[in-house]
Amino acid sequence: MIDTASHTLPAPLVPLPAVRSESVAISAAFAHRVADEDVLVTGWTQRGNTSFALDIDWSGPHVFFAPARGSAHHHMLIAQTLRQVGLGLVHAALGVSRSHHFLMNDLTYSIDARHRVDPSAPLRAYAHGTWTGRRSLEMHIGLHQRGAAYLTSRSSFTWVPDPVYRRLRGERLTAVPPQGAARPVAPRVVGRDHASEVALAPGARPGTWQLIADTGHPALIDHAVDHVPGLVLLEAAQQAAYAFRGERGFDPTALALTAHRYVEFDAPCLLEAREVPASSPGSAGIEVVGRQREEITFRCLMQGSAVRP
Repeated sequence: MIDTASHTLPAPLVPLPAVRSESVAISAAFAHRVADEDVLVTGWTQRGNTSFALDIDWSGPHVFFAPARGSAHHHMLIAQTLRQVGLGLVHAALGVSRSHHFLMNDLTYSIDARHRVDPSAPLRAYAHGTWTGRRSLEMHIGLHQRGAAYLTSRSSFTWVPDPVYRRLRGERLTAVPPQGAARPVAPRVVGRDHASEVALAPGARPGTWQLIADTGHPALIDHAVDHVPGLVLLEAAQQAAYAFRGERGFDPTALALTAHRYVEFDAPCLLEAREVPASSPGSAGIEVVGRQREEITFRCLMQGSAVRP
């Protein structure tokens, strides 16, 4: 988790000498996306047994991936990039079948707040995986642009064969998002421009919201799923933090998401935001907790600053 007492940007990953010189593209299937234009990883080279360099392209017209209103950072692009790097390498480099199912355990990343990303300029990612089990990996990823380290991250995830996943999910395997979702809050409240981008409905009291499991926007869910994807939870947590700060908004520069259990489609998931100690003067700390049937489903701890004075 983020050290809220003394948060600093982790050291960037050091590039290693190339083992393989050709750059190999990541397919949409390996990135777990439907549309080819949504693939952000344009090539990768192997630099060790589980060390890689990847070319990242943020210049395309990727739907929904613009920053939240007033934010200096492209958080959906960051999340989607980290997701595609991890999934793509596990499939393309480590040979894990597309029929396997992935279970996210946690994701932590930190941004150098001084760096201003130019989406039209190329990015380079350096990734190193550490095996934590026969079907589990801890992935460290660093994003670089214009020769500078922009972001470092750590995530851990597990994958299981389809028969195991079917036994695990049981009757929930055929679950689908509910129709007639709750009415979303106004887009400006969460820093977005359109209702289809809003993942929150009003809660029963201040500082609480109900998760909208499927907004209908393809950037969040573009294929059939039997539970709420982690990408939706991450976006909902960031929107909750933005709404919690009111007119000031919120632009996180460090984030730690921990998943405790699946968020299912058959019961409301409630999000609650609270202030936590800030890591430095002028910053703010916010924790968002998701609950379903009175059980904690995920926690997201963020450090950042207002988008407006």
